[in-house]
Amino acid sequence: MQYTFICPLEGCHESILVDAENDTQALDAMVKQAKSHLTSVHPELHKTDDEIRVDIQPKMVKAV
Repeated sequence: MQYTFICPLEGCHESILVDAENDTQALDAMVKQAKSHLTSVHPELHKTDDEIRVDIQPKMVKAV
């Protein structure tokens, strides 16, 4: 399955798309990509993996 998440930060809206077998795997993969995204696009933000996970989980969508 494919899952997507759109960066909610003002003016960004970059999409993260991952292939995963379930929600847990998708969330883990998205956290890794989001960490890279934050480092390169939003270097002023410093979040832990758990904080990123909390941000992503409710907004993560299964792509149809």
